Amino acid sequence: MTVSRGVGRGRRPNPIMVDDLSVIPDAPKPPKGLKADGRALWVAVWDGGRRWLDTKSDAILIDRICRTFDTLCEVERYIAEHGRYYTTPQGHHLVHPAVTDHHRLVAQVVSWLGMAGFSASDRARLNIPILTENPLIAFRARYKTQPELS
Repeated sequence: MTVSRGVGRGRRPNPIMVDDLSVIPDAPKPPKGLKADGRALWVAVWDGGRRWLDTKSDAILIDRICRTFDTLCEVERYIAEHGRYYTTPQGHHLVHPAVTDHHRLVAQVVSWLGMAGFSASDRARLNIPILTENPLIAFRARYKTQPELS
């Protein structure tokens, strides 16, 4: 009696990686409504992840990240202007609710960036190889450019 274990159980498909960056399409234009902080993050994310991000399917997630980042920056500016604490009419000093919002927004942005492969552990989990310089290739390139000693 043979027991079927399924097909490829526990195996992840290899991601499609592009090593020649000239064939990758340019990043999509930032969506309308993004503020300066969100637009800057939009450019940075597409530039940093251009080898593995898909301009069609990942654009929705990157849009959410950038809009949440805009809100996060607004909350940071509010906290910088008004402080982390406030005093109630009864004289109690309490942590401002914006501080809680800040922590929640930071966690959300970091989580979504992880989903898109922007940390080393998430790239490993998603099976995205990290480009590193090969020391042997670098040595050979340097050796070829040096004049021969006679």
